[in-house]
Amino acid sequence: MHRCLAVPEILEIICGEVVEPVSSASTGNVNGSMPTSTQLSTCAALARTCRIFSHAALRSLWNRQNSFDPFLALLPADLFSPMHDEVWKFDRAVVPKDMERALVYSRHVKQFSVDPGAWERISKVIPMLSMCSPGGFLFPQLRVLLVQRGISDAVALRSLLPPTLESFEMRSKATIEAASLVSTLGNLCPNLKHVSVSLSKGSMSSAHSTSFLVCASDNLVSLNMNETPTMEALLHLGQLPSLATLDFRSLPPASTLHAPPSASHPLFGRLRKLEIWDVGIQPAIEFLKLFFHNASLVSIDLRFSATTHWTLPKTQSLYDTLTVACAHGFLRELKLHTYDDDAEEREQPEMPGSVLRTLTCFHELRILFIPGSLALDDNAFNELTLSWPNMAYLVFDKSCGTSATPSLTLESLRILARNCPQIWGTRFDIDATEVPSAHDTRIVGHKLTSISINSSPISEPAAVARYLSSLYPNLEAIFTRADEFEIENRDMDLLDFEDVERDRIWGKVRRLLPEFQKARKEEGGHSDLKSSLRRIFLSMI
Repeated sequence: MHRCLAVPEILEIICGEVVEPVSSASTGNVNGSMPTSTQLSTCAALARTCRIFSHAALRSLWNRQNSFDPFLALLPADLFSPMHDEVWKFDRAVVPKDMERALVYSRHVKQFSVDPGAWERISKVIPMLSMCSPGGFLFPQLRVLLVQRGISDAVALRSLLPPTLESFEMRSKATIEAASLVSTLGNLCPNLKHVSVSLSKGSMSSAHSTSFLVCASDNLVSLNMNETPTMEALLHLGQLPSLATLDFRSLPPASTLHAPPSASHPLFGRLRKLEIWDVGIQPAIEFLKLFFHNASLVSIDLRFSATTHWTLPKTQSLYDTLTVACAHGFLRELKLHTYDDDAEEREQPEMPGSVLRTLTCFHELRILFIPGSLALDDNAFNELTLSWPNMAYLVFDKSCGTSATPSLTLESLRILARNCPQIWGTRFDIDATEVPSAHDTRIVGHKLTSISINSSPISEPAAVARYLSSLYPNLEAIFTRADEFEIENRDMDLLDFEDVERDRIWGKVRRLLPEFQKARKEEGGHSDLKSSLRRIFLSMI
C-alpha cells in the first residue's frame, strides 16, 4: 500500500499544477509555448500572500531558468555601471549584504541553461558574485546544467558547478579552458549521474578530458562523449553498478584492447543501451568479446564509416560475437549501419542472406538495421521474419547489392505483413516489376505507415498501388533514393537517370495509393453491412 503524501508534497503538487505545464517562468513549456501571464501571476500571488504556499510556489517559479536576468534584478541597482556596451561591469565592490535578497531565490533554481550570447556579457561578474554565495556557487542547489553552444570563458562556469550537480551537458570547441573544466568535473561534482560532453575539434585536442572525468565519477547512469575513451576509462565504466546508457565515439585500436582483470561481478552488468560511432568491425568484435557475456543489453547501435569493407568472414564473426555477448531474450534494438562521413562509399561484395540466421536467436527484436549487400530472396526472408514476430522497423542497407535486380519481390511485403504484424516501417530494395496474383485478404498490416525502397525497379504503378493498398491500408509515405537525396540536401545531379525515372514511376504509386485505400475502405464497409444483414436474417429464421 502506498504511503500518504505529506503536507509539503501536497503543496508542491498544487503549485506544480499552476506552472508545471510550463518549464519555468522564463523558458516556456516542454512543447515550446510560453507560460501565460495568468499562470505566472497566480503562482507569484501564492508566493507573496499565502505563507503555507510560499516555499512551494517559489520552487515552481524558479525551478528552471535560462537567463541570469531575474537573478541580477534582485541585486542593488548601484552595484553595476550603466551598460553602454551591454557588458555587465561593477561600479563598486561587492559585499555579502548585496547578495542577501538574491540568495533567497537562487537556492530554488534546480536547472539552468546557459545562453552563450548572454554569457559573454555576464561572465566577467559571475566569479565576483559567487564569492558572496554559499560555498562559492550562485545556485547552491543546482541539479542540472546545460551549456548548449560554445562559450569563450569556460572557467567562469566553475561558479555553476556545486557538489549537488547531477546532470551536465556541454557543447563546445576543444579549447584549453573547456577541456580543463571537463577533466576536473568528476572531482568537482561527485554526485554526477548524467553526463553529455561534445568538444568539437578546435585549435587543440581534448586530450582524453572526458576520460579523466569518467575515472573520477562513481555514480554515472548515462554517459555521452564524442571522444575515444581510454582503456582505463572503459574498465572503470564497466565496474559502475549504475551505468545504464553508454554512447561514445570510436574505440581504441583493437591491438590496445586487453582483457579486463577478473571481477566479482560481470562488467557492464546494468548497461541497457550501447551506442558507438565511427567504429571498425574488428575493434567492435574485440570490445564485445572482452567486456560482454550474456549481457542484458536492450539496444545496440554500432555506426560504421561508409568506407567500411563488409566481407562474409568479418560479418559472420561480428554476428557470432553478438550472440555470445547479448542475452537473447533482452535485445530489442540492433542497429548495425553506416553513416555519411563525406567519404566515397565502397562497393560491397554480395553476401548470402543465410548469414542473418545467426541473429534469429534474438526473438524479441523490434528494430533491426543490417549493413552490407545481401543476396536475400523471399523464401529466406520468410524464414528470417518468422523468428522476429515483434519486428517494428526493418532496414537492409543494400539488399540488392551489386545485382541489377533485387532478390526480394513484392511478395516480401506480404510475408512481412503476415509474420510481423507490429511492423510500422521498412527500408530495403524490392523488385516491383511483377505484381503477385490474388492473395489471402485476411493478411493486413495495419501499423505500417512508411516504406523506403531506394531505387527499386517498377513497371506497373497502378497494379503496385492496388497491391500495396490491399496489404497496408494505412501506408502514407513511400521514399525513393531521390527523396533521400532531397531530404539530405544532396546534389540531385548525382542521381543516375535510372534513379530519376524510377522515382517518377513510384511517384505515380504515391498518387494512386490513397484512392485505392479509400475504395477498399468503402468496400469493407459494404461487406460489413452485408454480413450484418445476413446474420440478422439467419437469426430470424
